[in-house]
Amino acid sequence: MVSEAQKRATTRFNQANYEQLAVRLPKGEKEQIKAFAESAGLSLAQYVWQACYEKAGQEVPKTE
Repeated sequence: MVSEAQKRATTRFNQANYEQLAVRLPKGEKEQIKAFAESAGLSLAQYVWQACYEKAGQEVPKTE
């Protein structure tokens, strides 16, 4: 169980360090892309982020 203080701290951290990007896909596509990500050993967000850089012909930035 996560305390309310921990939830607030996590929310503050995420707001300070991350941005959100909403993407609308045809029905069923999310599951297909999610399966691609899982087969690559990545989260859905990591997979999409990496694919964008690769599509643009750019080197994918390293993360911690």
